[in-house]
Amino acid sequence: MDLQLNGKIAPVIASSKVLGKAIAKQLAEELAPYNILVNTVAPGRVATHRTAYLDQMKADKRGITVEQVAEEARNMIPLRRYGDPVEFAKVVTFLASGASSYVTGSVLMVDGGMVKGYGCPGEISS
Repeated sequence: MDLQLNGKIAPVIASSKVLGKAIAKQLAEELAPYNILVNTVAPGRVATHRTAYLDQMKADKRGITVEQVAEEARNMIPLRRYGDPVEFAKVVTFLASGASSYVTGSVLMVDGGMVKGYGCPGEISS
């Protein structure tokens, strides 16, 4: 299934990401009195077997090489590469550690800068 619409991520997927942020914020507020932290981690293109499989499916569908698909994807990422699973794991490890004791209700983007905006209309950012 191709989740692209005019070269952009499908509106349903984008909406679900905003909903995930809202749920994390709400749960963080409700659970804070119990010293329970709630955060989410949003990965971008991470070099996994699943990503390779999806790239291959897209290449087959378009009749191009998997390397061409991967190059197109990398060109959409400011760091121009897929993330390493270890990089993603380090962020999760941080959140599971005591070092994150004042982090709650957050969405940590581990995407190499791929997502350009992640706020809700009318949201005030500081």
